[in-house]
Amino acid sequence: MVWEPNPARDAAGNVLPHDDPVRVPSDWTLLRHVHPEQWASDERTGSPRPQSNAFAFSTEGSRSMSVDIEPPMLLDGLPPAHYAFRAGKGVVRITAAKARELHLRVGPEPIPGNIHHGGIWAPNPAIPKSQLDKYRRALSRSCEVVALPPRRHHRIASPARPRIANRFLSVMVYYAAICKRYARRSTSCAYRG
Repeated sequence: MVWEPNPARDAAGNVLPHDDPVRVPSDWTLLRHVHPEQWASDERTGSPRPQSNAFAFSTEGSRSMSVDIEPPMLLDGLPPAHYAFRAGKGVVRITAAKARELHLRVGPEPIPGNIHHGGIWAPNPAIPKSQLDKYRRALSRSCEVVALPPRRHHRIASPARPRIANRFLSVMVYYAAICKRYARRSTSCAYRG
């Protein structure tokens, strides 16, 4: 099978929202890239899970939720994390069936450098944000973790402790407060906030 989708596009070159069960059957799997900042520890298991904001629809272009279509990738000899790792992201797997069960549309959306790129679209463009949030939560709960972000990008927020950046900020605020307090008495403090 040669994967060469050619979906309809608008005048700006954006793929038109569509559902294509012929090119992307419901039993196929879709891979969603997850940014390192969009991972958290599952409160029940402690395992890394994507946050629901990792399943946001784009506000530009075709307004799709970007995915990679896994079966043609595998046929072309590419591992599931191929495109995601190049971008420093992790990968989760969802099924086209789950997206369609939520009345979402699924189809190919090839982009330069990624012929296997696909899109998930809302049932209609006027859908309220509250409904989009329900779709995001449902997809987040039903996904399977394929690969965490590469180690150099890997940051998983734990519900039990703040992120390292927050700790660093707390230390800096504390240091500034101490320096302000002692600045009147001494000129040895390097910080004068």
